[in-house]
Amino acid sequence: MTPDNQTRLVEVIGNTVDLLVAGATAAQKALEEQVAQMSSHGRNLEYSLRVAREKIATLEDQASTMSSHGCTLQDSLRIAHDEIARLTRASESETPSTLLA
Repeated sequence: MTPDNQTRLVEVIGNTVDLLVAGATAAQKALEEQVAQMSSHGRNLEYSLRVAREKIATLEDQASTMSSHGCTLQDSLRIAHDEIARLTRASESETPSTLLA
């Protein structure tokens, strides 16, 4: 192999290595960008999940409060119904004696 051929071969090998390094560097940068995007998406997802959990907790509290108020309302209605029934019975028991008098 002549010295000129050796020089050209070394230049070709050097250029090939440079191209391979440039390609690998570009691929590495692309992967780093993808990792950064995935990390950002992961953080956004974590935030969304935290917000959703907080909303669920709030809704559970509201449902508990509404259930408690529902029980209170049912108790109040039952008491009112019982009082109406008692007054109706008292009124009915007084009416015959009033009519006879």
